[in-house]
Amino acid sequence: MKSKITCGIGWAEVHHDVALVDETRKLVAKQRIKDDADVFRRLLALCAEAGDCAEALIPVSGGDRPRPAVRR
Repeated sequence: MKSKITCGIGWAEVHHDVALVDETRKLVAKQRIKDDADVFRRLLALCAEAGDCAEALIPVSGGDRPRPAVRR
């Protein structure tokens, strides 16, 4: 049986810290991603590498964000 994984995001001004943990709170993956146009693609790729799929979606949680994730 696959472990249930959750994704948490620590929003910051220039970068964001992303951590994936399993139900025992074991760190599965972590990455610091920059706040740029590629941020969403990298977040999805990190989740996919940890097993995110239609049958086992990884929930994503984060604190309040002062502005949109992608700047125009």
